[in-house]
Amino acid sequence: MKIFISLIIFTSIITSSIQSIHAMGMAPVSGGQKATCMAMTPQCMGNSSGTRPGQFCYNCQYMSQPNWGFNMVPYRYPWWHSYGQYSYPNYNRPGVWQRGGLSQNYYPGPGNIVAGKPNLYIHGSAEETRFQIKFKGKSNLLAASPIHSKDGWLFKTKNKKITVDGVAHDYLYYDYKLDSNTLQNEKGFCGDRTDIYKKMVSTLNQMQFKDKEITDFEEFWSLKLPKGNFCVYPQSHDDLQKSAQWNSSVAPAYFKRVLFVVIPSNQIETGKSASFKKRPNKGWNPLSAVYRLPSSKGALQIHEWGVAFLAK
Repeated sequence: MKIFISLIIFTSIITSSIQSIHAMGMAPVSGGQKATCMAMTPQCMGNSSGTRPGQFCYNCQYMSQPNWGFNMVPYRYPWWHSYGQYSYPNYNRPGVWQRGGLSQNYYPGPGNIVAGKPNLYIHGSAEETRFQIKFKGKSNLLAASPIHSKDGWLFKTKNKKITVDGVAHDYLYYDYKLDSNTLQNEKGFCGDRTDIYKKMVSTLNQMQFKDKEITDFEEFWSLKLPKGNFCVYPQSHDDLQKSAQWNSSVAPAYFKRVLFVVIPSNQIETGKSASFKKRPNKGWNPLSAVYRLPSSKGALQIHEWGVAFLAK
């Protein structure tokens, strides 16, 4: 009788575990099969070109029958723990980095440049504004926060915050792909990782981005630039309108926009750098990316910075 009752309890625990795992979006696995990951979190990133984000997580990969119901916590360190940041192996990269650029497999679309983390800062207008980015030619949206619908964002600004659908944000954010043939490829600067980082920060200061906007840039890109030697080709609003066109229901009185396209020097030397076939032979004037519209009667100001890399 005791054995029978114990068996019922054991079966109940197993059933409960199965229900819990299915409720979390996971399925029991056997023979080393990989379970579906619960979320797009760093723990769930794949570790090779054969695994894509979201296919498995480090907790899931250690679960195997018959004892998977009691093995939710891994019994050994995940494969990437020795990389130092205990998160994922490309912590000090802008994304899925390979052969001097971002892996084409992870960033869909026909373009050969990936613009990572363009941040949009909006100031000075309490009026409800519709702001849309229209992607043209070989460009396409990859991600946005908050969601960029087909009509763009509808927002108001108040107390230095941008409110979209009732939620306040410090800035709007989006990633996209674009075609290098639409970009200028003669002006810029070169150097190692430290040199180009300092030059980009200096450029933002010369363009008079606000302190918080520059701090955001420093906090992210001081970590995410890969090691090596690079040439940087800054792009202004006029260059970027050919691929990612701004459309605003309220004309900004003042705006600034720059995208730093970062190309490894060895890719230029070996002819594997798309339309960036030569090192920059001219300097780039930061003030060329600052615009004023005297005809605008509003107080709206829009500031955008971003960094882009080859899609390989």
